[in-house]
Order: sequence, then structure tokens, then C-alpha cells
Amino acid sequence: MPNLCNEKALTDNMNRPDCKISEQSIILNFRDVSRGISAIKPNTVFRTSSLTEYQDDNTALNELRKIGIRTVIDLRAEREVQMNPYSDSFQSEFDCINIPLDPWSQPEWFVAETSTIYCDLSNAEKAYYFFIKCCQNQIKIIFEFIANTEDSTAIHCVAGKDRAGLIIILIGMLLGSNYKELLADYLESEQDTDENKFRIFYDYVVDVGGIHKYLYHCGISKDIISNLKLKLAK
Repeated sequence: MPNLCNEKALTDNMNRPDCKISEQSIILNFRDVSRGISAIKPNTVFRTSSLTEYQDDNTALNELRKIGIRTVIDLRAEREVQMNPYSDSFQSEFDCINIPLDPWSQPEWFVAETSTIYCDLSNAEKAYYFFIKCCQNQIKIIFEFIANTEDSTAIHCVAGKDRAGLIIILIGMLLGSNYKELLADYLESEQDTDENKFRIFYDYVVDVGGIHKYLYHCGISKDIISNLKLKLAK
């Protein structure tokens, strides 16, 4: 499957004159999640495009330092990391954890589904189903890591809209955010986001019985869920 989250897409979007960049940041698609999701504490979780694009930019680095971000969760696939890795100097200052949501690594049963029940979907839509259905172990690791770290955390893939978007939607659902608020936050990333793709994530969680049942199915314990709420909820 072609990857919907690639470095060319990031570059192309950065060059678009209408591309929406945070008024408070020079980093593409960088923002405090609490800005769009009212239930989350400020300065706990941030979403962003790949920070490898800014690791030699002192203005961007000073912004991360001022905010107090110490932990970076990188959702890129191994090949994406190899193409654009973090420098030693960046990794010496920030704890960089790679938990790949890799659309090139699909189980056979899902590949079969893409040729049957998903055959009429776009590659981007198929990738969304892959992330929500096939990356549940990675989601478990991500949620456990966020729950157990005291630092402010930045989460990114490449453009910060799809894979990072999934994690933010799940956090928002866990904290009780409503459909309208979560959709508005997702759409703020622009760059070919749309409600149909958002609903792949949202409706899947609803259809399996809600956010708690989905997270339990991912293997996330009640203690981790409680810790997440304690850490993130206002």
C-alpha cells in the first residue's frame, strides 16, 4: 500500500501558501492538544509534524525547551526514520522513542480485506483502517508510555495528521471529548484531512463498544487507563 504519510507529502504541504501553521509556532502542525480538546490539561501532550525537520533550527529547539518538552514519541515506520533520522545531538537532549505504525507491514488477513471489503476505498482510507485495526499493540505501548512519563510529550508521525491524529482522537475520546470537538481538532491539521477519514477512527471505536472496550482490546489495563486520566484530565 502506498504510504499516505511520507516525506514528500510533508514537503509539499510546507510549500503550500494556504498551509495552516500554528500562529504560535514555526513548526508545522505543532500545537498543544489542549488547545483543541478542552478536557485535557495544558502542557501535557503536543502533536506535531516530524521534528527531524527542525532539529538543527535553534528557534524551534528553544521553543521545545521553553515549553518543557523532553519526550518525543515518533510513530514513523523504520524506513521513514532511516530516510530522515534524528541527530545524535537531538537524541542527547530529548528522549526519542520510536513506536512505528507502519503501513508497509500488514498482516495477511488485512491484505485480504483490502481486496474485498475495502476494495472501493482510497489508499489513505485503507491505511486508516490498518492503523486502528492492526496497530493495537503499538497503541498499547504508546498509552503505557504516556501514562508512565512525567514529561510533556510530543507525538508525531511525518505530517502529524494521520497516525498522530489517531492517538489524539483516542486520548480525546478517553477524556470524554465529543464528536464535534474531536473533529474540529483533527481538521485543524488540514493537509487533506476530511470528515470521512476521521469517521473511520471514530466509528470503529464506537462500533466495538466505546473507547474503554477498544483500549481493553488493545491490552491496556484499567490501571493504565486510570493513570492516563489522572495525568491528562483537567
